Amino acid sequence: LLFSGGRKWSASMTETATGSTGSQAAALLWWAQVVRFDDRNRYGINGIPGSLLFSGGRKCVVRCKDKTIEAAGKRNRFAKVEFDDEDSPEGRLMELLGNVGDYAAELHAYQLHFVIKPCHYPQAASWALLPDDLPSEAGAGGAEARLDRTDLHVFSVDNESTRDIDDALSFEFDGAAGCTIGIHVADVASRIPCTSPLFAWARARASSAYHGGIGGESESGSVPMLPPALAHDELSLNQGERRNTLSLFLRVEGTRITSRSHARTVTINRDATTYAKFGAATAGPLARGRELLRALSGQSEAEELIAWSMIEYNSYFGDALACAAETALAAASAGLGRDAA
Repeated sequence: LLFSGGRKWSASMTETATGSTGSQAAALLWWAQVVRFDDRNRYGINGIPGSLLFSGGRKCVVRCKDKTIEAAGKRNRFAKVEFDDEDSPEGRLMELLGNVGDYAAELHAYQLHFVIKPCHYPQAASWALLPDDLPSEAGAGGAEARLDRTDLHVFSVDNESTRDIDDALSFEFDGAAGCTIGIHVADVASRIPCTSPLFAWARARASSAYHGGIGGESESGSVPMLPPALAHDELSLNQGERRNTLSLFLRVEGTRITSRSHARTVTINRDATTYAKFGAATAGPLARGRELLRALSGQSEAEELIAWSMIEYNSYFGDALACAAETALAAASAGLGRDAA
């Protein structure tokens, strides 16, 4: 069961008269948890005491083979353990994990506990991705045509280890005081329909899990919400690649935002740079754009400048969605009133 701390169920299956398989009953098979061995005493010959992670101090005894006890040594360890039921005081060792106090081992234990790993994405055959929109054609459902803005010098600013690039900036300066800032976010919804199993998966998963210091589904140990083939490649704003984006344009005069507008666009990330390089740039579009963001936001650090731009973006689209919801509710209420009359 997702997000249950590793809870498992067994479904009894039976053949129907037509030969199809149906679920007849479901019964609890066993309760799997991550345990910390934090006591060097022994219960009986091969019982090791431990405590369940995030359980309020619940204690248990884990039965282990002599060779396993010898391999564990005297250091406190993490382990995956199975129990006959969730209230059982004794469990059986499934897998011996790393040492308590070791960063990679602790992060791995927490990822297992919160069911972040292992991450079993839907099979690629079920993704049902939509094709890229052509800039000259209207989008599905009567949406406005996607604008080709590959003329812009778009650049992204992220951590050096970032592989899922989902936002980027552009600056169109005209004259001494005028500029149009573009904030471009990967338009993932243009490729993944709401009917796709991948959409349901992402909705349940809710977010990527960013972790550093250990290996795993990605080199940094992070686990993206979408499969790496999409999050790190096909849907990422990778340098030099044409990508669907949803763009917010801020018109700036001097140090004042005078208007905001948005468009469905196609853009190309010309420079996938880092916070360090963005903050240290002395000339060119990075330096000029950074100084304008500083004047608008009142912030100075590169991370704060990018955060300010994303707050602008989220606030704009949050207000737009709220207005759309109010309009829809008003229309629905008016329709109900007419039906009642």
